[in-house]
Amino acid sequence: MHSPNRLALVAVPCALALALPCAAAPDGPPFFDAERSIDKQKEAAKEAAERARTASARELVPYFADPSSRVRDEVLRRLVQRNDSALLADLKKFLGHKDPFVAGTVAELYGLCRYAEGRVALEKALPRTRDELAALEMVWALEALASPDSAKVLEKAWKRRHPSSEYRVQGDALIALAACAPARARPLAEKALGHKRAPFRIAGLVAMERIDLLAGVGAAIDLVAAGDLAKSQRDWEPRLLFAALDALEGWRNRADHADLARRAVDVLIERLEGAEGLMRHRLATALADLTGSPLGEDAAVWRTWWAGRRDDFVFADKPPTAPKKKKKKKKKKKKKKAESGAKQGKDPGPAPTARPGVETGGGTRVRFHGIPIHSKRIIFAQDISGGMSSEKVDNDDPSSPTRMKFSVDELVRVLRKLPDDVHTNVVFFATRYTSTAPRLFPIRKARERLVRFVQEESRTPKGKGLSRSNLYDTLAFCLNDPEADTVYFLSEGGPSAGRFLRTERFLRHLTRLNRYRRVRVHTLQVSSTRWGKAFLQALSEATGGRFYGLDFLKRAHGS
Repeated sequence: MHSPNRLALVAVPCALALALPCAAAPDGPPFFDAERSIDKQKEAAKEAAERARTASARELVPYFADPSSRVRDEVLRRLVQRNDSALLADLKKFLGHKDPFVAGTVAELYGLCRYAEGRVALEKALPRTRDELAALEMVWALEALASPDSAKVLEKAWKRRHPSSEYRVQGDALIALAACAPARARPLAEKALGHKRAPFRIAGLVAMERIDLLAGVGAAIDLVAAGDLAKSQRDWEPRLLFAALDALEGWRNRADHADLARRAVDVLIERLEGAEGLMRHRLATALADLTGSPLGEDAAVWRTWWAGRRDDFVFADKPPTAPKKKKKKKKKKKKKKAESGAKQGKDPGPAPTARPGVETGGGTRVRFHGIPIHSKRIIFAQDISGGMSSEKVDNDDPSSPTRMKFSVDELVRVLRKLPDDVHTNVVFFATRYTSTAPRLFPIRKARERLVRFVQEESRTPKGKGLSRSNLYDTLAFCLNDPEADTVYFLSEGGPSAGRFLRTERFLRHLTRLNRYRRVRVHTLQVSSTRWGKAFLQALSEATGGRFYGLDFLKRAHGS
């Protein structure tokens, strides 16, 4: 067995490359099984999972670096169920394995199994590994174990840059320290809140929320008010603001802390003045969330309204998010609807977000599939896998367009109508992904060339195993753009290739990546599969975005 493929893509056409800041470099995708079909991978995953019931550490290690994410994910799941302390002890020596997939999986397993006896081995391996994700898995495992004895190692990891990572290992080490030794972490978190580098301020805020929620709220208010980032950190300003707003929206016990809530409203109104794009929308949403009054995105309106109410305003606690109701399984008896030819598997449309927001109006005049666009820093991620070309939007309607044509026509329409001050990028994905540029660019510089690129390149790739759906690696690329704050992610459903497949593992890693990015991913489903819907709903909720199902999209287009 060998490590997953790391294959490059062909660069975009020269005509577009000349119009953009620089040519679109080959992007990836890092991880997919090029040799086995999906069915073969499923068979291999089933066999590997069965083997994992009794296999020794040395027999298991090759599975950790298997080319198929189905195999890797299924073996990990089975080993967590097995939770064999003798096996976990035998795996310690592989924390130093040269393949980061192996070292990282062992660390991940220790964290998921809460294997306390692995703590010392994790602490020794952390400074030695040269792979960022493997190092992060070790930090996360120590966080899960939450032992005060890890404080020294985690504090050292926070204070000294890890050779594999620009900021994530350091920042997450501080957050882990808050779980292991809150008193020791507190002064470090307080200092981090004023760090010259924005990602460390975000880490300080997350750590402070865990140490003392009320102190975290106060820190969030200070970050909203600050606006003192150095020029080299300006790209981080929206991310830092969004982290602070997330903290405020997560604050529920407001009635007993009216002075703090009043200060928050003061600061939010002040910051709303002059804000644009998603920052403006999110500030207005936070004000509506705090006050219960959706007054829109005009700072002057808020200022006038607040001036006459400030001193006597009574804040209410934010009610807890209602748990999702489990759907009762329908009895498989009479199938009258199916016999009469009625459509099956209809999607009810958009689901609520993890942090339900208040619609404030605003946004650009153009809508994307009926969805208001509030951002000026947007990535459109478009599925071009096999089903997009072969399946129709409505298979019961002979005149229905293919999913590809339906989605690409709308994308082209929106690209032609977006305001000139919008920065954007288009990412196509199947098994591999490619983008029109390495990062966002002003649409005014290349609008028509971008449109032509979309029209010419929006086709399913040909070749063995190239028409699958690689969602994780595509999203990781999108989230790593230094400017993007919003992704419109249109897909048939869940992943069939990529670094991670299983929903729980996929989202665990993506949300930790987004801890610093704070990008909202709005998901749009152009099929009606239940599993795809569940996956895309979970993805949007995990990033603070919204899910839009096929029925919603069809209604938006008058169907």
